[in-house]
Amino acid sequence: FYYAFQFTKTAAICAVAGVLVVFDSFHSESKRNKWLKIVLGSLLILLSSWIRFNSLGMTAIVMSSIGICIIIDILKQKTQAKEKARAILNYILVFALAFGISVPTYIINYNFYKDNEYYQYNGYRAELQDFGFPDYDKNAELYESLGISNTDYCYFYNWNIDLDVLTFENIKTLAESKGKHDISYFFSDEFFDNLIDYVLLNETFIILFALMIIFVLLNRKRWYYYVSSFAFMAGVQVYLTFIGRVGWRRIS
Repeated sequence: FYYAFQFTKTAAICAVAGVLVVFDSFHSESKRNKWLKIVLGSLLILLSSWIRFNSLGMTAIVMSSIGICIIIDILKQKTQAKEKARAILNYILVFALAFGISVPTYIINYNFYKDNEYYQYNGYRAELQDFGFPDYDKNAELYESLGISNTDYCYFYNWNIDLDVLTFENIKTLAESKGKHDISYFFSDEFFDNLIDYVLLNETFIILFALMIIFVLLNRKRWYYYVSSFAFMAGVQVYLTFIGRVGWRRIS
């Protein structure tokens, strides 16, 4: 999943490390260094959100499959309901803590920089280079009105941005002309084609699926360990397909 992850990998590793350290602090019976682990894990989670908040969110979704598997194991144990509830609460707290310290800092950071022209420009640039420019042939009139030639368009796709051509006003107009996918996109041919070509037939995804099958056969009693983690990884890939993140050379 880390190999196939399409957002900032450094943030993803920080999120994995932070969530695991916090998990360990709640799960361990030893109280030694408990608070030190919580502080260390929280700092790693916070660092992840500062590097790229979306990386933290998607990584935490996949990591939460660990908590779900542990909760299933706890429910199977012959212990008192109060003990089960306390154990389950520990795992809920991990993600409450992760987002509790990250969401406010993200909101503060966004509000602090939202009026900054460079911050806005970079957001529009990422929207176009990471999710694709509007097709030139289908939007020739728009490009011509902005003074952007087909040659300029080709340069943009090769990460050569001429700031005299792709001005703030131009890049904003192009980004806003694309629009967003609504729920109906899930049922479109384009969505299914992209999902099949860039996710289901991707070598990494095929390997992950094969590993899931092998581990399920080796440990059938705990099949949900492997199915849940794979399902969560697949869910993130479906989301990335929905927002149009797959298929661009820059991302690949």
